[in-house]
Amino acid sequence: EKVIFLEARMNEDLRGVVEKAIGELKSKRVGVSTTVQHVHKLDGALEVLAEHGIEGLLGPASGRIKYPGQVLGCCYASAKALDVDEYLFIGTGQFHPLGIALATGKRVLAADPVTCEILEIDPDPMLRRRFAAISRAADAKSFAVLISKKSGQKRMELARRMMALGEARGREMFLVYLDNIEPDRLLNLGARAAVSTACPRVALDDSAKYSIPVLTPPEFEVLVGKRKWEDYLFDEIDDI
Repeated sequence: EKVIFLEARMNEDLRGVVEKAIGELKSKRVGVSTTVQHVHKLDGALEVLAEHGIEGLLGPASGRIKYPGQVLGCCYASAKALDVDEYLFIGTGQFHPLGIALATGKRVLAADPVTCEILEIDPDPMLRRRFAAISRAADAKSFAVLISKKSGQKRMELARRMMALGEARGREMFLVYLDNIEPDRLLNLGARAAVSTACPRVALDDSAKYSIPVLTPPEFEVLVGKRKWEDYLFDEIDDI
């Protein structure tokens, strides 16, 4: 249960990539987000925006979020706290800016300080894949409800709610308690689909690795009719 988190830092200067992103921004009031690797460089990014007449806003630190402007793969509370029309995510990869787009419903521009690439995030392909996963799981009668042993990801209460929800809709539900949630761990369980209560990346980022559809809890709610697809909710772990 005792985990030591070491905060790694990257030395890439953010000013150059923010300068490059200026021309792609459409608003004069922009939410700025990044991951922990770059939080110590955010002041420089805000200065560049200010030099071009753009107000860069950082969401507050609270709960799981240690630093203003920081986002986690499972928590976008700092971004959602801002009243802005668009966001500038500074960092590598597309999972975090995609998470911001899905969690806020706003335009997100991703600026990669390593490659200096600027990309407007389109959540539609991800949503199409998630709708397809829900459709694949629609006929499944047996569901494995996955619970992670990892610190910060163990959502036992949520898992039991998913079990009760599925059983009330006539599905066979059973709990699977794992240290590492990996494709081979789900073999021979007899489940035709799964609901992951661990990090949302298990279902969203790693879906192609699994032979059965793996849903997030909000997606399972869509499947059983408790939630409408139009009210799609990005799964977040915002408690501590």
